[in-house]
Amino acid sequence: MLAPIITGLGFAAGAAVFSRIRQLALPPFRRLWLYPLTGCSIGAAVVFPFGAMLIVFGMCLLGSVAMCCSEFVNLPKLAATDKLDLQESQTHDG
Repeated sequence: MLAPIITGLGFAAGAAVFSRIRQLALPPFRRLWLYPLTGCSIGAAVVFPFGAMLIVFGMCLLGSVAMCCSEFVNLPKLAATDKLDLQESQTHDG
């Protein structure tokens, strides 16, 4: 029962550390944690009938998909805060 919660916390902590290292705007941890918690819980529930030890694969797959969805949802918010300036990076390349 605790595996999806702990795995979701691990996914969220990894995203928070990455955002901190890259000096990006960090969304509230509660909102950041919602995506991997949901993905890991659904992954565990789908795979559990095939064996309790197999939930790791479901949590890994759907937790990763949930984190990708979280990044796509937060990308416009990040670009709006001028932390991600795509035009500037394209003009200084050459």
